[in-house]
Amino acid sequence: MIWRRNMPTFGLVAVWALMDIAVANKKNNNLVFLSAIIAAVIIFLNVVTYYIRFRKEKVAYS
Repeated sequence: MIWRRNMPTFGLVAVWALMDIAVANKKNNNLVFLSAIIAAVIIFLNVVTYYIRFRKEKVAYS
């Protein structure tokens, strides 16, 4: 969604939701907690990479 449809905010919403899942499962289920944190970090890195690449392309066209 981030790369195909150019919607990095969708990725940020996913990070927000995964962090909420992680916080809700911190004491009950460590596997869900760690999986949600790892997925959130991966998606966040994709969003950051998208913004860096988009910024470089925008500067190149200006």
